[in-house]
Amino acid sequence: MLIDIHVHLQEKVLLNRIDEVMRACREEGVGLLACNGTRPEDWLAVAGLAQSYPEVLPCFGVHPWYVGQAGETWEAQLHDFLGRYPLAAVGEIGIDRWIEPRDEALQERMFRRQLQIARELDRPAMVHCLRAWGWLLEILQGEKLPRAMLIHSFGGSAEMIRPLREMGAYFSFAGSIFEPKRQKLRDACKAVPRDRLLIETDAPALIAPEEHRKYHMVDDRGEVQNHPANLPSVYEGVAGLIGCTVQELRDQVASNAKAFLGQSMEA
Repeated sequence: MLIDIHVHLQEKVLLNRIDEVMRACREEGVGLLACNGTRPEDWLAVAGLAQSYPEVLPCFGVHPWYVGQAGETWEAQLHDFLGRYPLAAVGEIGIDRWIEPRDEALQERMFRRQLQIARELDRPAMVHCLRAWGWLLEILQGEKLPRAMLIHSFGGSAEMIRPLREMGAYFSFAGSIFEPKRQKLRDACKAVPRDRLLIETDAPALIAPEEHRKYHMVDDRGEVQNHPANLPSVYEGVAGLIGCTVQELRDQVASNAKAFLGQSMEA
């Protein structure tokens, strides 16, 4: 089966037509979608998707864009959702220096705490990092880390891969790396050890160029958005990029996802 290690099915543009979206995913052979919550406000929707669709693996976390909106009870709520779903990962969590305005101290504090929760509960962590790679390394070097973490939609340099790998990181890429201006990301993807490579769509974000996608949707603002059934196109593009067959990549990603998620693959 094909594995989408990072997606946001709870976003309105997908959720409003979720039966159609999931039917397309099944037709394209997508067998597992790790659906990442971003704040307490959307965790219930993520949980509902996991209950309705057996191929959806829920993940719960506070994204750095929403740390200021999480409220005083976010940690208790996070423990509650993770307790209800013993296969759930902690995510999406992380740090971000792109969003404005931002509270970097609060971002770091909540990121560190969520890494600790992942470690304490023996869960993998789904990590977001945007324009903050040195900061990320500094934080990770100062923490006792979860057993595994995914740097989703990896946007750092190829030189960043080795130190992050030594800390237990996996790396995933979406179809957006095939945009012509993304040569640095294609170089990074080629530098990832095969046993640490995963594939994502991050739908409805990170849409690929037209030649690297089969599906798209249009949101309420008229903007084109990504569709998780584009996952096979991402596999095809990455296989060509790193010099292997699609079947070899499918097998490798399945093995890597099992190592990263652990018992979650048996659900």
